[in-house]
Amino acid sequence: MARLLSRGMIQRRRAKDDGRAYAIKISGQGAKALREAQPAAAAADVRLLGSLPPAKRQDFLESLNKIVGDGEG
Repeated sequence: MARLLSRGMIQRRRAKDDGRAYAIKISGQGAKALREAQPAAAAADVRLLGSLPPAKRQDFLESLNKIVGDGEG
């Protein structure tokens, strides 16, 4: 987080509902960087997953999402 904040990629503000918490939002600069990185990320996906049949690719990605918690609390 600190690196993203210092690079201007995200904005951090106090949450309206809870003064102890912060609300994090991607900045315009961060959104631009994300858009620019997406083609390289897609190419890396093709290189890494290209040898797997489509069904196995989907299984693999679903398993990874389970490992990392799929972003859910």
